[in-house]
Amino acid sequence: MTAPSSQSRLQRALDWFYYARKRFVDRLVYYSIRLYGKEPTLEQVTNATYLKEARSKLDLSDAKDLDLLLQESKECVARADARRTFVIDKCKTLLTLGSLLLGLIGLLLPKALAFDSTWLKALFFLAALAFLNVVVLLVAVLAVGVETRPSVLPDSAKLDSGALKTDFLNQYLDSEFATERRTDFLVDVYATARFFFLSAFTVVVAIFVVSYFIYSPEEQQLKAAVQQLRGDRLFIESIRGHRGYQGERGERGEKGDKGLPGARGERGEKGEKGDKGERGEKGERGEKGDPGPKGEPGTK
Repeated sequence: MTAPSSQSRLQRALDWFYYARKRFVDRLVYYSIRLYGKEPTLEQVTNATYLKEARSKLDLSDAKDLDLLLQESKECVARADARRTFVIDKCKTLLTLGSLLLGLIGLLLPKALAFDSTWLKALFFLAALAFLNVVVLLVAVLAVGVETRPSVLPDSAKLDSGALKTDFLNQYLDSEFATERRTDFLVDVYATARFFFLSAFTVVVAIFVVSYFIYSPEEQQLKAAVQQLRGDRLFIESIRGHRGYQGERGERGEKGDKGLPGARGERGEKGEKGDKGERGEKGERGEKGDPGPKGEPGTK
């Protein structure tokens, strides 16, 4: 009982992860295409095709040359496949360039120059996200999808020559129609990915030009190296060396003779005269004292 229960939990976890990832990628492709200017539906993005409904069957009851029509329908399917192959090859080329630039973006742009400024950080981050979006879009495009191809059905063996040719003719036209609708979707995704690729590449080149002409590479790299070395504890300890043990305190030495008096220093410059202070308020006059006793007359 334990093994099936654990297996079911694992299966549910894997299913949840698969559907969550698919929803995220589908919505990323959907909003990216809408940002580019196209207006597909979320259902079309999920199905990776602009095919809404099946093509209506042709009425070939009055056809004069079914062999020629059948041959031409085969050519239509071949041309649709060639167009699909051409678009996929362009997607692969752009995917290769986007993956390389996403990996080499750190080498193309000196990090010590770009990350000292906040707006350069923001632009660099947006450019990296745009390159990542290019990779996700193209990988989603190259996923395996449902294709429509002619096939021999069980009831086909019961048909006569004319009805059998008519059946194959409609199957070839259905295949060509479905292939073209899927290729139209791939073209829009490729155009969207190219838009993000060119935008991100332009931003990276602009940041590189600004960093090259405005910031000094030697000064910025020196600052970065100094900050890195200051934070390296092993490097600091290797320069200072190991701290030795404190030795024993020695005996106090004899007091030396008194030295000769030093020479008198030069007289300093006279300072500036300060501002005259404010005059204090006049005090109150005291009370008049009592007159003293009158003295004795003198001898004549």
